[in-house]
Amino acid sequence: MNIWTCKVRIAVLTLVLLAGCDELVAPQQDHVLPRSVVLAGGDVVIRAPNGYCVEQRSVRNGSSNSFALLARCDALGAGAGKNAQGLALITVTTEARADAVQPDARALTRSAAPAQPSATRSYGGMPVIRFDETSHRVRGASPQVWRSGFVANGHVVALALYAEEGSLMLGDRGARLLSELARRTRVASANAKADPG
Repeated sequence: MNIWTCKVRIAVLTLVLLAGCDELVAPQQDHVLPRSVVLAGGDVVIRAPNGYCVEQRSVRNGSSNSFALLARCDALGAGAGKNAQGLALITVTTEARADAVQPDARALTRSAAPAQPSATRSYGGMPVIRFDETSHRVRGASPQVWRSGFVANGHVVALALYAEEGSLMLGDRGARLLSELARRTRVASANAKADPG
């Protein structure tokens, strides 16, 4: 499996989340969704950005490969909170690698070929690149996809952000959201490894 170009099959959920809020069930104040999830056999702790939650049905946790989907909490049926950000879907994929190194912009671009980069940002040495992808399978989403990646405890963690055409999340807001997710996850994963008990 190439974690950078994973073909995500998220049918009904994707259509509902990206079609706007008309079809969504009103948030339930007592419905609490997880803001974090442990992946990679316990080595990677994903911490969602403000206003985002883990879609629990999507989680696949294995020591070699793992997957999780994050979406805005209100789109999943819980309150988004006062810090809610724009509507998007974020995929997180992990792959164990003995030689895991922080991917640079060149490595990300090679891994996404033949998709072409249309914007590049960098946050704390971590590249976030928007690609024009016509082959992804996230129905209802723009062909523009933000991608990034980092290393945590011997695992490469690949991130992708999908949003509907014209969304502000396809601009700098989406790039910053992936950066926030990466920062929180790195800290949580380092702390989990330092304090396994």
